[in-house]
Amino acid sequence: MGDLASSSSVAELARNVHGEEGIQVVETDASKVAAHQEYAEALSLASRKSESAWNRRRCRPQKVLTVAAILVALMLVVGAIYLHLKQKHHLGRLHFHSKNRVVQPEQLEFDGITVITEAGVAGQTPTTATGTGAEAGPTRQMSPECLACLAATATNNVPAFCNGGVPCGIYRISRLYWQDARERLGPQEDSLVQDYERCVVQDSCAERIVEGYVQRYAFDCNGDGRIECRDHIMLHLLGPGGCRRRVEWTGRSPDKCLRDKGMS
Repeated sequence: MGDLASSSSVAELARNVHGEEGIQVVETDASKVAAHQEYAEALSLASRKSESAWNRRRCRPQKVLTVAAILVALMLVVGAIYLHLKQKHHLGRLHFHSKNRVVQPEQLEFDGITVITEAGVAGQTPTTATGTGAEAGPTRQMSPECLACLAATATNNVPAFCNGGVPCGIYRISRLYWQDARERLGPQEDSLVQDYERCVVQDSCAERIVEGYVQRYAFDCNGDGRIECRDHIMLHLLGPGGCRRRVEWTGRSPDKCLRDKGMS
């Protein structure tokens, strides 16, 4: 049982005070002292169990909060990854201007376009192809009729808005397209040509940009052995890469305009 004299709890239990005389009496009977010690140990064990149960109850809400915080963090990470991938998927999308409002391409009736619809832009990166398509046909020049059909196909002759809501005219000329075309045109004294936002919304200046772009990258996009207005339109809409890969254009068709102007 251990040293009885060294156990203060047992000593207290074994000590009795005589009620009437106020005389303190210490139990000396070994069996009674042993009983007192067992009782003290039982009280101590019960106290420890109660304290342990309280600690468990107190820790449980903390664990729940920790798990909840981890789950929320994981959801935020997954959400961020999803938004990042979604932005990549829509890279290069433009705003089009309708008579009443600016809408996204997917809201137009020719939804389903699988290529970058901004003129001369593939994934918003500068064009790297060089114009080597002269062997396929006789002309790289843009007639007024061809320019009219190009504008009709690109925007239905309604001034458009490009990335960031910047007005880019009836030909929907991107900033990168404009930069590519200026390299072909060479140094220009005309300050209007040097100003992207002013030039692309002014029809005559925008036409010079389109002509410079076509002269630089002219190619037989449909592989019929000739470079014609249809090829210029596809080059303008798909860029040199899309033209050379003969990517299918599923937007507004130029066929009717070309027929009406005798270029089909």
